[in-house]
Amino acid sequence: MKMQVRVEGNKVHDVGYRLHLLDLAIRHEIDRFSVHRLVEDGMQVVIARVEGNDDQLSRFLTDVEKEIPNGADVSGIINEPFYEYISPTIAAAWGLISRRT
Repeated sequence: MKMQVRVEGNKVHDVGYRLHLLDLAIRHEIDRFSVHRLVEDGMQVVIARVEGNDDQLSRFLTDVEKEIPNGADVSGIINEPFYEYISPTIAAAWGLISRRT
């Protein structure tokens, strides 16, 4: 099963949201995960795409809704089906870590 999770708000960039979502994906042993951020109509958005079994995705989504990084101002979390290719989680980890050095 694949899912896209959109986290929207006034402040969801520069608060560690992408790393936080990566940590949740690793915690729930999700093998395929990607994450990026953008701005839509002045609203900050972080989009995570995940692939796993129903139980993994259910637990991931529950934690996304419960655990908000410090400093974030979230106005909505929306999940929806996703049907395209999702890279392995290690690719997202490598991309996020290599940008920090």
